[in-house]
Amino acid sequence: MKKTIDNAQACANFLQRIGIILGKTQTRNETGASIMGELSAATGASQVIIWRREPGRAGRFLPDMNLAELPKNSAIDCSGQSWFNTWEMGSIDPYQGECAQLDSVDGLNGSQHLLQPLLSPEGVLMGLLSMHKKGSWTEETTEICQSVSTVLASALLTPEHREAQETQARLARELWFERHLRIILSKLNARLDRDAILQSAVDTLGRILKVTGCLVIRTDSNSYRTSHEYIDQELSPLGLNSSTIIPPNIASLMLQRTTIINETGLRKHESPRYIEGIEALFENGIGSLAGVPIIVSGASFGALIVQSEMCRHWQAHEIQLMESTSQAISAALHNARMYEDVKEQLFNVNLLSNLTRQISTALEHMGKPKDEAPAEPAITAPIKSPLSSRELEVLRLIASGLANREIAQRLFLTESTVELHASRIRKKLKLKSRTALVKYACDNHLV
Repeated sequence: MKKTIDNAQACANFLQRIGIILGKTQTRNETGASIMGELSAATGASQVIIWRREPGRAGRFLPDMNLAELPKNSAIDCSGQSWFNTWEMGSIDPYQGECAQLDSVDGLNGSQHLLQPLLSPEGVLMGLLSMHKKGSWTEETTEICQSVSTVLASALLTPEHREAQETQARLARELWFERHLRIILSKLNARLDRDAILQSAVDTLGRILKVTGCLVIRTDSNSYRTSHEYIDQELSPLGLNSSTIIPPNIASLMLQRTTIINETGLRKHESPRYIEGIEALFENGIGSLAGVPIIVSGASFGALIVQSEMCRHWQAHEIQLMESTSQAISAALHNARMYEDVKEQLFNVNLLSNLTRQISTALEHMGKPKDEAPAEPAITAPIKSPLSSRELEVLRLIASGLANREIAQRLFLTESTVELHASRIRKKLKLKSRTALVKYACDNHLV
């Protein structure tokens, strides 16, 4: 406890000295030199460097200010470092330890370093603060490094640089959104089956947002059920026992409007953002989730939900991608419904066409005078024929060269029934092939 109090007091004293420096009328370089001198004295660092982020290069940093001289063209590329990946995921913890990129800069070889992202008040990564010395760092040093990061970003990085960084971050978000929305649209528009559309949507969105799970919930007799679901394979390789139970009141909200829950561990007395039933999510290991409704033809179809086992602040461009995905799902489901309607209409038209053809043929025979009867034998079966009237009808169609499918459509039978009739005909006539049936029909003037 005493050590914690001492660290807090040291940080407070340090920030007080920094405040005095910022209150003086000095040039930017003088202010930077004074602040870096205070950092060196407070932490024992032999080298303090402020690296500014190079516009157009997300992970490349160039020296902006330094306590001691650095060689020309010094630069670090930290895009592959674990601390940088951690920061991209929402954490701003400093990174300590060995770093090949920093060790490669002349003058820093063999020193232990501490890296701290410099963020603008809007949360934009503007640069880095690195401190170097022989030996390990103390907890007090880490707290001082964290406490001064925002001050350095605001005071020492130029407005032009800040504007360039903010513009770059905005363009990066727009590019991210457009690229991934294009991926989702291409996958959804390539399918006309409802289940395939929904499963493709949750799989694609879940992988893009790197979430624990992504699912679609539907209403079913005043209850809510999961109809389609994506599960992170690292957490559930087989997808067993993974369906999430969404509390009814939270599910009803997501079916009506976009609902964001950044932290499920909230309590009534802790935040006005508390939602009744949120404890059930927390107890089931869900740290945060977000949901948007799916509206098809003006009616609520369901809700698209993403969830994370960790507390996560859902970014505006991520929510925008979810809402756009919901709209794409709605359009794809509408197209799928139209496709099914067209298929059904074509089937009915085909049946009606076959029926009309048969009726027309029957009317033609009924309308002919008796003395103008065709030379061909009557349709009725010969008296001595062992075949039934239906079997004769099937035999005539076989002899006419029609396949079983065409015969089935014309007689409103199934293909298996037509094949059964053909088998019985061969057995009764003691014939072994379809060709023999055709010859028999011709010899007996059945066609």
